[in-house]
Amino acid sequence: MGGQVAAAAQPDVLAVLPLQFLDETRRVVDLKANIDFHESSGMPGDRDAVVLLYLALNWLIVERLTLPDVFPEDEIADLVSTTVDRIVP
Repeated sequence: MGGQVAAAAQPDVLAVLPLQFLDETRRVVDLKANIDFHESSGMPGDRDAVVLLYLALNWLIVERLTLPDVFPEDEIADLVSTTVDRIVP
């Protein structure tokens, strides 16, 4: 995620990301892999739920790495559970 933020601000950063993380258009493929896995597994929720979880939980990781005092360690499990409960039907 941090690489994605840096790449948005500095396109030359995207050029050095490992190719296994990029598709032919040089987009990060992690999200597509998550959606494909979710849809093939039969788990509850749809593509939008996967995208929302991806965004919310990746941003929580960024917050913990960059501003660790915003969400204390003892709140993380509850935040993740609440996020999933509200997004996945």
